[in-house]
Amino acid sequence: MKILKCNEEYLELMVTMPSSSKSQNECLRNDIEQGHPLDQCIIALKNEEVVFRITLFPEIKYLGNLTIENIDENELYELMQQVIKDLDRTIEWRVDLYSDKVHHSIIQKVLRRCFDQEFLRESYTIQTKSIKCIPHTFKSAKQMNTKEILKLLESASETTLDNEIQKNIKEKGLSEALKETYQSLIDDVESESLFQVLCVNNQKVGFVAVNRLLGDIGAIGYIGVAHSSQGMHYGEILLKKAIDIAHKNKINTLIADIDISNFAIRNHLLNTGFTKDCNQSMFFLKRK
Repeated sequence: MKILKCNEEYLELMVTMPSSSKSQNECLRNDIEQGHPLDQCIIALKNEEVVFRITLFPEIKYLGNLTIENIDENELYELMQQVIKDLDRTIEWRVDLYSDKVHHSIIQKVLRRCFDQEFLRESYTIQTKSIKCIPHTFKSAKQMNTKEILKLLESASETTLDNEIQKNIKEKGLSEALKETYQSLIDDVESESLFQVLCVNNQKVGFVAVNRLLGDIGAIGYIGVAHSSQGMHYGEILLKKAIDIAHKNKINTLIADIDISNFAIRNHLLNTGFTKDCNQSMFFLKRK
């Protein structure tokens, strides 16, 4: 079995792997058409068939599009070890695995052998629709003072149950972690409409940001309620706003991934019409 960086010869085989979902294949093809380097797509060949692929996204420290065909656990382990050996280990890498992935069991076993840390999560989805959020007032975060938004993010993050956010705060410090999060949200080309702040009596009490993943599929990138305003069902109001703004921006399917221990947000999701789609594992490879 030969492992190599993808090239034009194997491009079509890589973006049409049968064990991948149609949406993930389309997303990978779109990324490449938009300029993602082919040499950051790693594949393995067996009898001229692409039996393994994984895509490097160094700018966000992420490994994506992991898919296998007709290989066993030991073969996958050897391939992942080769990929890891060539990674830039001065940064911490992440890979996500959903339970509806074909060959999920094999991939999960190998990732648990190769990676240092695993967070267990759940994935929820909803078909978006127009929702009137009257009498609540929302304002675009992009039009608001950066310091005020960072203060709101800080207040909401004080008691967050999200393990990844807690992890980032622990490693980088609260201020730096939130600055990076805020910048990534505000840099989104659609952030004018998709990053909204809930105001009550002229006070900023919560926020929600939706990210477009591919075409008409989007995800809740970040949601939070100021510490002093928690327990007042603002989380549900923010989720309804997310559904509404996604619909207005022609995002038909909205995804929300949460930690399995985050009972509060799970209840909010169920109360606003989300349904559980599958389980998720988030794996981290520590820097050296």
